[in-house]
Formats: sequence, structure tokens, C-alpha cells
Amino acid sequence: MTEEAARFVVLRHTTADGVHWDLMLDRGATLATWRLARAPIADDPDPIPAQPIGDHRREYLDFEGPLTGNRGHVDRHDAGNYTVIVSQPDRWEIEFRGTHLAGHYSLCASEARAGPVVAPGREAIAGRDAAAGGSVGAAGVSSTNGLSSGSWLLRRLSRSR
Repeated sequence: MTEEAARFVVLRHTTADGVHWDLMLDRGATLATWRLARAPIADDPDPIPAQPIGDHRREYLDFEGPLTGNRGHVDRHDAGNYTVIVSQPDRWEIEFRGTHLAGHYSLCASEARAGPVVAPGREAIAGRDAAAGGSVGAAGVSSTNGLSSGSWLLRRLSRSR
């Protein structure tokens, strides 16, 4: 069953350990979030390894800047709307309408499921921290919207029409 269009964002997350990208899908009260191994770019035919990292607060749809607790800095890589076509615990089919993510994609748990849903030190985000100049602070992790844990793949199925 197809859902109504919702917002998504891809943030470039720079930390002391390097760079990764966070794909965040608005699911109402929270953002279902995956850590991507590389930036999604238009017309990339190769699947991108992804890891569910726990729900994040909706303010990340519009946030850019430093994160509290020396957790790095985030910049917007892409944003737009999406529609879920299929939603199962280990497989989503999504129509993205962004600059880099545009078209029909699958987001599926891979056969090799290893590792925690939330890596140590990668907790979900809480509210804005006014004392830190409007940056975002850490908080506990909620559910992962019923997602299977372990390794996932983001794969483009077709270009946008």
C-alpha cells in the first residue's frame, strides 16, 4: 500500500573518525535513520551499504551545524519528499523526489546481518541545546520503527519519471 508523501533528508556527518551520510525518513513522531557508507548521488548504479542507527528527532529535517558532545558537524547533502510503496521490517520500496535521491529505490536488509542496531557512541538526537549555540544534543535511542537490525543496502531500481 502506498503512503502519502513525506519529507526526507540526507546529512553529511563529519566526525573525528571521518565522514558518513545519514538518510532520515520522516515517519511522523520520529525519523527512521540509516547511516550510509557513501553519499547517494544521481544515477549511481551501485548499491550503498546502510546501517539502521535508531530513530532521530524531526528537527534534523531542517538542522545543519555542530553537534554537542564532540559528535561532529552535519551539513545537508540532499532533501525532498518520498513515498513508501512497500514497507516491511526487512524491505522498503521508496520513491524519492530529491536532487541526488530521485527515483524508485529499495532499502533492504542484506543477507549478512551483523552488528548492533545502534553503534556505540552513535545515539539518536535530542532537542536543541541553547547553551551550545543552537546545536543538537544527545539522548536515548527509541525503536527503529520495527526495522531488522544489521546490514542493509540502498539500491536504485529506476530513475525518476
